[in-house]
Amino acid sequence: MSHWYKPNPDGTITTHHDSDLRDARKMGLYCSITTIEKAIRVNPGLTRWMEGEIIKATIAYPKMEWEDLKAYVDRIKKASGKIAETAADFGTRLHDALQHFPQYPMDLQIIPYFEKYAAWHDANIVEIIGSELVLANDQIAVAGTLDKVVRHKTHGLLVIDYKSQDVKAKPAFYSSWARQLSFYAKTWAKKNCCETPRLMSLIVDSNEPKAPIAQLWSDEDAEKAWKETVAHAWLWAAERDFWANGPWEIADVLNETADFQNDIPV
Repeated sequence: MSHWYKPNPDGTITTHHDSDLRDARKMGLYCSITTIEKAIRVNPGLTRWMEGEIIKATIAYPKMEWEDLKAYVDRIKKASGKIAETAADFGTRLHDALQHFPQYPMDLQIIPYFEKYAAWHDANIVEIIGSELVLANDQIAVAGTLDKVVRHKTHGLLVIDYKSQDVKAKPAFYSSWARQLSFYAKTWAKKNCCETPRLMSLIVDSNEPKAPIAQLWSDEDAEKAWKETVAHAWLWAAERDFWANGPWEIADVLNETADFQNDIPV
């Protein structure tokens, strides 16, 4: 499913989750950064996870003698999808609770995880600058929703993205997370005429309530991620010949963001 956003003349941005490319051409919609990422770049970790769920479902639900192959494949797809739906539901509920922090959640299952996050937050965050911010980059006609902008006690200005994960031996951090965060950081900085925040991914282990696991992406990773993000956005638009605000060049965007960052007073 594609997610779209509509920048309005009054500066607000509305979501259009049920729209498609035809609607986008008529209405001048911006594609979401998440949709572009999924369309252009395969996530090997997600692919391995999906394959693992299919294998587990196959072992748990053997083929019946009377069952034809198509019916069996359909049954396995449904069985493996139930686990994904459960994980997605937990992640959505957790995300909603953290979005409204410090307001205490009513969801009893989420409360222990919320309390662990609250302890981490109190130990590390000076202030919340913004939460659940919808951002649009007019130059590349891309938009998205940022979880939080905060001031960290050690790392300064940060954009944070929450992820729930079934952590095994160690958490998995994916480069796609840095790319999306780089979009939020650059777009937020340009809108507010300030320094570009650093990037942090925050994993909450869905297995048990415990302190979140933080990944602070290096400045080198952040710049690499931004370059890849701009390239992805250009390729997505070029493949569809859809430029909501007119054609643009990768080099121009990168030069502008580099110059903007260098102009920030130290």
